Amino acid sequence: MKKHLIPLLFLSLSVSPLALSKDFLMAIGAGGEEPTKTDTIFDDGIKGLGEFVKRNPDMVADIAFNGGHSVTTALMQSEFPANVGKSDFLATDYRRLIAKYKAKLESGEMKPGDQFMIYVDSHGAEKQDEFKTHSIATSATSGMANLNTLEGAQLVDLDQLEVLRDLARAKGVKMAIIDGSCHSGNTLALADDNTCVISATGPKHYGYGPFVTSLNKAMTPGKTLEEAFLQAREDDYTPNLPMISTTAGGDVNYTLYKKITPFLYHFDDTNDKLMPYLKSNTSQVAQCIANNNFASLMRTINRIEALSVTTKKILFFTTKTQGLDLSELKSLLKDYKKSMELVTQKLSSLDLDRLQKVESIPVKASTSKYEVKYTRDLTWSDLMNSDYDKLLQQTNERLATETDPLKKVSYMGSIDLYTKAKAKKEEVLKNNPDLITAMNSEADIKKSITSNYFTANKIAVQERKLYSALYKKAQRDNYPNEKNPCRNFKL
Repeated sequence: MKKHLIPLLFLSLSVSPLALSKDFLMAIGAGGEEPTKTDTIFDDGIKGLGEFVKRNPDMVADIAFNGGHSVTTALMQSEFPANVGKSDFLATDYRRLIAKYKAKLESGEMKPGDQFMIYVDSHGAEKQDEFKTHSIATSATSGMANLNTLEGAQLVDLDQLEVLRDLARAKGVKMAIIDGSCHSGNTLALADDNTCVISATGPKHYGYGPFVTSLNKAMTPGKTLEEAFLQAREDDYTPNLPMISTTAGGDVNYTLYKKITPFLYHFDDTNDKLMPYLKSNTSQVAQCIANNNFASLMRTINRIEALSVTTKKILFFTTKTQGLDLSELKSLLKDYKKSMELVTQKLSSLDLDRLQKVESIPVKASTSKYEVKYTRDLTWSDLMNSDYDKLLQQTNERLATETDPLKKVSYMGSIDLYTKAKAKKEEVLKNNPDLITAMNSEADIKKSITSNYFTANKIAVQERKLYSALYKKAQRDNYPNEKNPCRNFKL
């Protein structure tokens, strides 16, 4: 018996470091939703994340989602096991969780070989100059009038995650950051040789729920994060541009992102990416750049099609040629480019440069406990397209019934912003009465592109084929044996 005991003991000791490794999860989000609703647009993502946690029963997890929406709050309680930490998502919760996991890393509770995932699924703002990444909305919101700036919401920046990233690297803890918010491509700035970052979309695009849902389903035991990302990306069908921080992913982003960006924009009455893009590209220089980018994109598509062609022998006298067919993508891009050029020509006849002038609005509000203080930059176009009387009425109604002191001061800040913006709008119109004519002409032009959401969707579906082919080529030709943090992070 003793002769057999020694090798068995040795075997047990040899595998124990792997057996003892732990998974940690810090999940935040579902902020920025209309406070009068009972549910949120993040509910499907919460369900999917709950399934992921249940597939990993030994995971140490903290979930900070939502706040104030009864259906979503009940969902959090029902979808996650009892041992999972649960709370609302306010700025105080964000700081508390960062401090908590900082302490876990510093104390050695999180050990070399452990895995730490930070999961973000909230409304996300465009990047501001002072940040490396971007900001997301907490549950302290008065309702948002603009999905680019998240005006009306209390924001926290993801730069604050740097301290956890740096500590994880120093302690040998594998790190992953998944950002499912709008404009989440900015979060790739947090990637390093120990940290995998996945975003639902590019730096200048809105994100959509189906990618997060697909990723939650794809994160099954045994896969790497890289494999889960590629599967989820192929399954997604929305006009976003999911990104990953691998070297191959960076190569594809460099090749593709700027060139295909405008073709994933679509017109929207309230939160529009397409018209601002077109209005900022009416000059001859901008059009020349756009044409060169389009020609380069078409060359890339043709090249990857040619490289994918294979010939298969069926019988001794017959062969079959097959490959990647991107003809529909090329056709859609050509048609969309023509419609963009038509709109650009009409816009160039208007004197719209003035509408890009920026007014900086200082905002300040305080109570005995809390204070908000920030500056909001609004273009003349933003001012002209906003109904501040309606915004003030809605926010004052919410303030009158709100009992949460943090949300109250957020509402008060929004009221200060809307009041000052309304006064600035009146001043601009008084000094520039002809702006009304320009705005009316612009409204007529918009009518010609109001049905292009479905075209952008079709382009997105075809883009998935192109991305997958480019990614696999980069993997095969340039990085076949790369040990990147997304491949090292095992689910």
